[in-house]
Amino acid sequence: MPFNKQYFEILPINDQSTSAPADNQVNGGFSFNGQPTIKFSIPASERLLESKALVLSGQIIYTQSDSNAVFSDLTNIDNNNGANLAKVTGTNHSVWGGVHNIIDKLVISSKKSNTELNHTNNYGLYASLRQGLRNNEKDYLEVPLNRSLASGSNADFVNRRMNLVAQVADAGLSSNGGSNNKVVGQQFSIKLDDSLLQSQNIHLGNNFANGLMITIHLKSDASYFHQRFRSVDVAQQTGSDISKSKYILKNLRLEGRYINPMPQELKQYSANMPLNSRLNLINDISADEASNYYSPNLRAVSAIANVGLDEDQQNNLSFQETNYRHLVGSRAYTQSKDNLRYPADYETKFVPNFKSAVDNGVAGLNPSVLANPICSLGDAEVRKQFEKSMLNGKEPMHSSSTLLLTNASLQEDYDPTASGTDGVGNNNKADLVGIGADYTLSVGAVQMYSGNDYALATKSGIKTNDNNLPASRNNKAVLLQSFVKHMEVLNLNSLQKSS
Repeated sequence: MPFNKQYFEILPINDQSTSAPADNQVNGGFSFNGQPTIKFSIPASERLLESKALVLSGQIIYTQSDSNAVFSDLTNIDNNNGANLAKVTGTNHSVWGGVHNIIDKLVISSKKSNTELNHTNNYGLYASLRQGLRNNEKDYLEVPLNRSLASGSNADFVNRRMNLVAQVADAGLSSNGGSNNKVVGQQFSIKLDDSLLQSQNIHLGNNFANGLMITIHLKSDASYFHQRFRSVDVAQQTGSDISKSKYILKNLRLEGRYINPMPQELKQYSANMPLNSRLNLINDISADEASNYYSPNLRAVSAIANVGLDEDQQNNLSFQETNYRHLVGSRAYTQSKDNLRYPADYETKFVPNFKSAVDNGVAGLNPSVLANPICSLGDAEVRKQFEKSMLNGKEPMHSSSTLLLTNASLQEDYDPTASGTDGVGNNNKADLVGIGADYTLSVGAVQMYSGNDYALATKSGIKTNDNNLPASRNNKAVLLQSFVKHMEVLNLNSLQKSS
């Protein structure tokens, strides 16, 4: 059809400029303890918003909140243990999502009547999960192709460099053009991972959306950052304390394109927008054999993906929030609908598991003594079920989730508590697995969950204090984050959804 596209660039309506009180310090911008929400206003007009082309870009700077000093010191950046690890290089961000994980909640409203069109909770957790399963190792290394600043399985070597800026301490911000200089801060550019923005082009006219208001809620510093090691002897290594690390966002832009169709084509625009939405549900697992039930009350569910996070994993600088590991001591699980096993009519088992006869035939062999702990955890079928639940019934053509990655993660879990100057339990060795149910069967099928129950029964080593399991995890409950993927339709005339 004949049309033209117009590029646009929108600044936040509550824009916060930065200032430099001293040559190596930055104040202002957007941050959790400063201005924690970012608001963009897309005006009403008789044209379409090319929603899939919408990009959030800007720069991120890491500082020390007590002094607002910019991280620029390269001292000890190459150290591979806790000895002499400086705060600057000990501060890390999400391995899988990078800047995506700085977003806690995304809200999109119509300016017609301030009606909320879409509300995405736990945005960072799910976006990080999807990024990791879409990208492979090389995708993460090719930074221009992955502008979220995530570094994947290479984070152990790359993350420490992502938080540094130009040597402002030497030349000073003033001589570099001030704190708003485009060379001060890491540049990022991300597509907002939201179902409304991944559907059809959005009509911004008076009888439709009448313009949009996009509000981004930021996470706390402790939820976004994590220290390099789970356990550090702070008495011996005071320089590794990152408790006062802070992020600042600046020079933010919402970039995209308008589409200007012919008048007759605007008249043919369908007001019904199909959405591949997701609902976030939360439960907990506090026993080695447990059952969790949900009643989503949705008519067209395509998949359910579950990830387990240790009870102290979120909003805690000692752990990486987006480290998606198996339940500690996983042995088996069953997924059911209305108490009938479905989509698999059998119990899915980890064979072998930590209670199996491993290597020398001795049952209950401690996996920590194995050169490769992954040999004690057979999870091939578990991985396939989970990946299909995340990728619409398809197996990934490539993935960052590998046995080598899980093996490295297990090794870090089995590391004991730190003593002296060495750090243990490398948080950058983050895993990417979970439990999933795919209902599409690769043909777009769905399941009705109106008045129906979904159940997940798990067998693991949670809260067992079993000596064959990592001491860092074997007595912790688990927070179960479940994402229910479902189909619904938004009518842009009435601004109502139907599922």
